[in-house]
Order: sequence, then structure tokens, then C-alpha cells
Amino acid sequence: MATIRREHPQLAVVLFGDEREPRRDLSTTPGRLEAAIHGVPDGLIPTIKRHGVSTEGLSTPRTVAPMVPGRIEVLVIGASTGGPDALSRLLSSLPADFPVPILIVQHLPANFTRYLADRLAHQSAFEVQEATSGDRLLPGQVRLAPGNVHMVIAKDFQGPFVQFNEDPPEQSCRPSVDVLFRSAAAAFGPTALAVVLTGMGRDGLAGCVAIRAAGGQILVQDEATSVVWGMPGHIARAGLANLALPLDALGPEIDRRSREGMPARRRTGGESEEAPCR
Repeated sequence: MATIRREHPQLAVVLFGDEREPRRDLSTTPGRLEAAIHGVPDGLIPTIKRHGVSTEGLSTPRTVAPMVPGRIEVLVIGASTGGPDALSRLLSSLPADFPVPILIVQHLPANFTRYLADRLAHQSAFEVQEATSGDRLLPGQVRLAPGNVHMVIAKDFQGPFVQFNEDPPEQSCRPSVDVLFRSAAAAFGPTALAVVLTGMGRDGLAGCVAIRAAGGQILVQDEATSVVWGMPGHIARAGLANLALPLDALGPEIDRRSREGMPARRRTGGESEEAPCR
């Protein structure tokens, strides 16, 4: 805390935890995480907005980049403050036959991510698990980065798989959205789709630069439906996002883009004539 105050004197700092045990807000018990998650709307969010950090002092967004049509082979998602509820709503809005693998970085301490993965599995039609090293990327499966390690996508002769590393935090985060997104850009190039949900800070911005440079696509949650429009706001203002959409509109748009360029028989489930892929 002293370092933050010394190096960033204008930064508003909010400590959020159990009022009876204010110094133990990083307890790793599932019960305490559940209480903390449900306390966010009534407790943490109004405090954040009173301090004016929802827009983080950023300038007016640039016009978003035009849509880039093409085949999608992986969906990577980044989220922070407000992310658990946003992820639940987003995954619930995607169809059970979603055709590509999904990898998620949600800023949470170690041990919390497994609990979140279980929660998301119960609230969606997907197989959601905390990722393990070596996991293969399979259509319709969701893998959540564990706390305190970076998750990256690697490839071998059998195809893409999950790897971890303990490199230093980026944007004070480990796991970092930037790290995952850069690896997605390297492994999948123009077939990567990145989505950035509500969250404080700018983790994901550098990763989105890599995604766009590789020809991939980017969607962000809009300000009106974000708890904190920090991470998605930075990307929108940089002109990197194809679209900024309300949370409930993201699922249908993600699904539509994931099926662009797929053979017609896979889109419709019965036609024999195939459309060209690219």
C-alpha cells in the first residue's frame, strides 16, 4: 500500500473484504469468496463509482475498427472486476454446440479459480474446468486460468494445448490477459477472437494490439453494462475493438462470428453443399 501511495499518489485505492476481519480479504475459503462476490453489487461497486474510477480518466473512445470477417478457431476472454457474474451471463448465452475452444483469464487469487470454474459449469451448458498443463483445446470446452500462473497456448504436432509459466506479473496481474492474448495471436493469428469484459486497469490492451496485428478480431463489453469500464474502455479508446456491445448482446455476436466461414453443413447441421472457408 505504501508503494502504491508513493508511486501513484492520485490513484484511488479501495480495500474490500469482511468488515469483521478487514485484513483478511484474500481468504481462500469458498464460503468467503461467495460472500465477497455477492457483496460486490451493493458494497464495492458504489464505492468504486464514488471515487470516479469507472472511466479511469480516459478520453472519448475512438471509432471502433471495422468488422473483419473470417473463420474463428479459438475464443479467448479476459475479465476482472465484475467478471464472475459477467462470465456466467456470457457463457449461459452461448449455445451448447459452440464450435471452438474457450480460454478465460479472470483476475482472482489462487484457489478461487477452481471454485469459479465449478460455478460456471453449473450455470452453463459447457464443460468448464480450471485448466491443467497439457490440456488440449477442444471445441465447446472452457478452460479457466488458475490463480498465480500465466496461461498460454502452445502447439505441437497434435495441435494446440495449454501451458503455464511463472513469469513476472504483467499489469500487476498473474494470470495476465495480455499473456494469454499474445499467445493466442501467435498460435492462431487471424482465426483468434478476443473478448474483454468488465474490469479495472488495462490488462488486455497490449494483448489486443497483438491480436489485431495478427489479423484477429476483438469484441469488448460496453460501458453501460460494465461494473468498471477500465479494461474494455482502454481497448475501445485505442480503436482496437471491432465492436463494443452490451453484455447480453455479446453472446449472439460471438456465436455468429465463430460460425463465419464454416462449411454450410456444420452451420445448419444437414446441408451437403459446403461454403468456402476463406
